Amino acid sequence: MNARVDSTARTHSVDLSASGWAGVRRKSVRGGSILRKAGKTSIALGVLALLGGFTLHAETCCEKDLCSNVRFLQSQIARSYQRCCNLPADQQDTCLISTNDKIMQTEQLILAAKIACDNGDDELARDIIRQLKDLWLPKPKATASGAVLNEMIALGKRDWVNLDMAMARSPAPCQPVTVGIVDGQVVNAEATGAATEETPEAVTSGAGLATVVPSTGPLPMLTCEYQVPAGTSMGIRFGEEFPNLGMVGSISIVKLATAFPESGVAKVGPPTNVHFQVSALWGASLALDLDKSSAYNKLEVDSAGNGTLGVALNLTSTNLYLSGLVQVGSTIYFTFQVTVAADWSTIRIHADPTMPGNTITPTFPEVLAVDDIHGAQPAGGDRCADENGSGIPDGADEEIAAMNTVLGCNSQH
Repeated sequence: MNARVDSTARTHSVDLSASGWAGVRRKSVRGGSILRKAGKTSIALGVLALLGGFTLHAETCCEKDLCSNVRFLQSQIARSYQRCCNLPADQQDTCLISTNDKIMQTEQLILAAKIACDNGDDELARDIIRQLKDLWLPKPKATASGAVLNEMIALGKRDWVNLDMAMARSPAPCQPVTVGIVDGQVVNAEATGAATEETPEAVTSGAGLATVVPSTGPLPMLTCEYQVPAGTSMGIRFGEEFPNLGMVGSISIVKLATAFPESGVAKVGPPTNVHFQVSALWGASLALDLDKSSAYNKLEVDSAGNGTLGVALNLTSTNLYLSGLVQVGSTIYFTFQVTVAADWSTIRIHADPTMPGNTITPTFPEVLAVDDIHGAQPAGGDRCADENGSGIPDGADEEIAAMNTVLGCNSQH
């Protein structure tokens, strides 16, 4: 099978036939793999030859990118299998076959991006990563209980963030801002449509209203800016540790309540802007900016001002290494622990290495389970069962185990 990768700017091709991807066959869903690479030994040898003997440790930037993107793919395999296995029995086979076709295409794109990276063709590598995102790119979603979860792994259970900063309110006056109000909840104007979709029955029945309050109106809402203190540094573990990163930026919040709730937790203001710039000593930087179209951006606190800042952030970077990661260019939902001063003069954000990373980027359980598999082998032939207790369907286990064995990416996470 030849994989041809077309750029939007120019046409490129990458021939993967020598890697052992040629020749696939289908089996029954219940009896085994739907899509099995022909001849696992030849495939392993082919892929190893393709990757220049890369089997044990990711040592170059290109190899690290490959393993990070494989990690992303594995979480999508788990999520897609779970969706298929939740369907009626007569629809599962068709869904799983479609999923495995998509997996095969994605594996080829990841390998093609590695080849382009090795060859120094950064434009092609970025083009391929964009195609990979077009196939899978998920958005955070709310569950029936109201929890907002990511459908892709951002920070796993063994990852962490180390950050403690008290952001002071800017001395500049708070500014009028256009907002939407949907069923009594204040959101960014850009999120009015999304918030309406979250509560369509309330809006269409008349129990709730969707309106926009303009910044130029007689009674506009005001948003106040809070600055990251000068000299702030942070650390993060994402597969490997980066302990000393510089950080600048700000957040802006609409203050909805004059006092904190007497009991329980309440939404006291939506963030209207977030911009964080995280930089390493070697010059690489990552920008995290608020996705204003998300209906899930919120600041919630209790009577003492302790709570969480939940924000959907777009990750971007011009750095060649960072832009090769699938997560960069994606939208990830973060929940930061915060303490808001009673007079709203400061907002403190705190995270430390004792807090599992998945508490900061909450993730669907079946996606997060991939981080604990390390190539777990399925125990039986039913691809929708979980006979080995890994937390995801055995069919997903099999695909992930085969991928980890060939690519040797277990050491990354």
